[in-house]
Amino acid sequence: MRYRLAVFDFDGTLVDTRRPITLSANRTLDELGYEQRPVAEIEELIGLPLAVVLGTLARRTEGAEPNEEELCVRYRAVFKEVAPEESPMFEGVRGTLAALRDAGVTLAIATSRSRESLEKFLDQHALRSDFEFWAGGQCVERGKPHREMLDLVVESCGHSMAETIMIGDTSHDMEMGHAAGADTCAVSYGMHELERLRAAAPTHLVHHAREIPAVVLSPA
Repeated sequence: MRYRLAVFDFDGTLVDTRRPITLSANRTLDELGYEQRPVAEIEELIGLPLAVVLGTLARRTEGAEPNEEELCVRYRAVFKEVAPEESPMFEGVRGTLAALRDAGVTLAIATSRSRESLEKFLDQHALRSDFEFWAGGQCVERGKPHREMLDLVVESCGHSMAETIMIGDTSHDMEMGHAAGADTCAVSYGMHELERLRAAAPTHLVHHAREIPAVVLSPA
């Protein structure tokens, strides 16, 4: 087995939250007096801490001096309304997690999403029992792409960075993995375009969730 700890991003890697995130971001901007932004602008920021995402988008309104806390509070309220019916799990994810778990791989999550929101999604999709540990954005002082979150996950799971792989759909996930000294696996079906993922130099690149077990379980 090549890796003993597989750390997954959540949004865009396990569950497709693209639509509710972009809808909620633009509705929040609009309600608080900022210009709505093109979907592509929002998607390129997904995966970073929420305050960074919303603050960056709001500052693109000329003359804006956004209150990031106010933006986050409103966004979370809007997201709760939008997300439940708009966030399907990606095809092949359930089988992939089962295959890795059955092979003895420890599974964990490292996401910028709040722990409370993440746990609601895990319960909604009956995924809670698949993972040994999960870290949300509020668990660390420095969010992605800083390595702090991945360090927390690896230490909490009792593994070394050398036997860890970070799996995600954005360059932010790849950068975090590289910064921590872990191998990485980019999935091309999520938020960031293929060219941007390749530019982030992932150790592995897959195009479907079903391809992940072969990467994790293959001999070194």
